[in-house]
Amino acid sequence: MGLILWRLIAALVPRRAARVDEALEAEDWSEAIARPLRALLRDALAAQAAGRGKQADRLFARARELDAGVPQGDRAAQHFYTRGLMHLRHRRIDRARRCFDLAHRLVPNAAAPLGMLGFAGYFDGDTASARRDYDRALAVAAPAERGALRINRLIDTVPQIASSTAQLREERAWFERELDALLADPPQIADPLQEIHRTVFFLDYQGCNNRELHIKLARLFLRSTPSLAYVAAHAASARTPGTLGAYPSAAARRPSVGIVSMFLHKHSVGAWYKHFVRRLIESGCFECVLFTYLDKVDEELRDAADVHGRHVFLERTLEGARAQIEAARLDVLIYTDVAMHPFLYFLSFSRLAPVQALLVGHPGTSGVPTLDWFVSNVHQDREGDALHYGERLARLPLIPAWVQKTPPPSQRMSRAALGWHQRMRVYLCPMTLQKMHPDFDWALGEILRRDPDGEIVLFADRERSLWQTRLEERFARELPSVAGRIDFRPFAAREEFVNLLLEADCVLDPFHFSGGVTSYIALSLGVPVITLPGELFRSRMTAGMYAQLGVKGCVAISPEHYVELALAFAADPALRAQAGARITSAHARLFETDAAVDAFAHWIETVLED
Repeated sequence: MGLILWRLIAALVPRRAARVDEALEAEDWSEAIARPLRALLRDALAAQAAGRGKQADRLFARARELDAGVPQGDRAAQHFYTRGLMHLRHRRIDRARRCFDLAHRLVPNAAAPLGMLGFAGYFDGDTASARRDYDRALAVAAPAERGALRINRLIDTVPQIASSTAQLREERAWFERELDALLADPPQIADPLQEIHRTVFFLDYQGCNNRELHIKLARLFLRSTPSLAYVAAHAASARTPGTLGAYPSAAARRPSVGIVSMFLHKHSVGAWYKHFVRRLIESGCFECVLFTYLDKVDEELRDAADVHGRHVFLERTLEGARAQIEAARLDVLIYTDVAMHPFLYFLSFSRLAPVQALLVGHPGTSGVPTLDWFVSNVHQDREGDALHYGERLARLPLIPAWVQKTPPPSQRMSRAALGWHQRMRVYLCPMTLQKMHPDFDWALGEILRRDPDGEIVLFADRERSLWQTRLEERFARELPSVAGRIDFRPFAAREEFVNLLLEADCVLDPFHFSGGVTSYIALSLGVPVITLPGELFRSRMTAGMYAQLGVKGCVAISPEHYVELALAFAADPALRAQAGARITSAHARLFETDAAVDAFAHWIETVLED
């Protein structure tokens, strides 16, 4: 027994040493950190890895004393903190965590390393640990630091994968209480781009109407940073904010229309809008200016803007970007989305044109008072759905998007090549995992309980492996008898992904947040998608596509009906083929729709006449 024990210890030593070397970033820091301090940190980390907590604490204390005697700019704590920021920018989350933790060990009373540990939790999906780290940061923060920390804690710790519907209710109640407390005593934020990490993106995956929460959050930012409410001179001169009214230049020339985005490339927003915007520019109806943030822009779109309008790369500061847009003296300013990036979100608080509108690049209201219109359509929003938006709701006759059909794969893969047994019935849900709302679990479980040869197939997230772990834990707890038949595949490249759609026995749309680009891909291949529309736009995207296609039979009216449809389609290839034929024959109504561009241009002209 003793020999075996020593062999086990000997096997573990190199692994611990490797972890210590990695944590110290030896290849980057050998010259930056003095040798005695490096040795202390190595010994402290080794003690920590071995479970000798008291020894590790003593060694870290000695390391702090040694580092405190180094000139400020050369301190190891600062090096580790800066290196952690670099790793975070490049999504090397584990390495970022190690660096921030070392910075914290060396300066335990500093809030910044703990705050960045919280932000790291946002990136890898561990929002529970993120909140604990933010709480630790707040416990040592100076008064001037607390405001931004509290807002980042509010935003960065919204659950990404919920353990249950009850947890979501509790988290939403906490979010609103904390938001109300911040509104009652708003902190002063000099530059939100520098101090606020992210938008509240994940809030819209909770299956609830978030109108009031988004309005409150926007109100908080306006109180914290009043300079966000910048108003361009020509926009202020309009008779009524949000409409042109008697704005004199609009009737004397072609109206000027600006489009703002940072995702008009290989991105879900780009799939909807890069061709849509290009055709709007090429139509010649307006003097168009394309404003893009960062340098990724679809080449055809950029060429069209250069030939038929103008293309402006926005500066990286709000002041600079405002000046660039204001100089264009626009009549209408259109954002493809604002919820995906802080720059676009905070820019949208400025009044830079008399009319400002938001497209559905992210399908939810912004709450920003300077965005006058949310541009939707009659197929995905109903008449009474204006109550879901802080903006005025525009319901166009067609979905305002121009989407190309996805070509079939160059080579079909067999079920065996895809790893599927011939007798297995595959229910494929090819959506991002943050869409797996707890309410959807019942349907997955019922499908598997009623189809003993069925298997649910989901896709693992490339960056947040913890999402899969959290879902596996939830399925094991909530669906114990069938959880073993829920499989996670690695992210699939385009050719394999298309083959998976074509070979699946049934493609499932999740509850509360349906497919967008993925549904377009499936429908373009003639693959039916079973969907259940809910109250909100984001649950009605696939159903709206069917409505525009004029195809019935794939849209459920209740969770029970959803399960019945899924079982029926999986069991009957002829039923799938018939639905696929109806979808394919109606493609012209949904794909490459110039009429949708015309309808949007007509809407702009109508708004200008109000």
